[in-house]
Amino acid sequence: CDPDIVCLVETHQWWVDQMRPLERSYKWITRQPLSNDYGMLLCSRLPITACDVRFTVSEDVPSIRAVVRLRSGDEVVIY
Repeated sequence: CDPDIVCLVETHQWWVDQMRPLERSYKWITRQPLSNDYGMLLCSRLPITACDVRFTVSEDVPSIRAVVRLRSGDEVVIY
């Protein structure tokens, strides 16, 4: 209902444009829209200390690897 992290998959530029209002609540955002509808959008209220987009499944299908700092100070890696 009110998540700290939102990950949208199968996004293209229209989705990125429609989700712009999230930027008011989510400071850390990674966008990888793709015209083939395999894009991704990652939004976080928690600090992301490292983030990269990889193409490990296929050269036209992205994956996101991010290090998120929890409120406790611990860091976790999310894929």
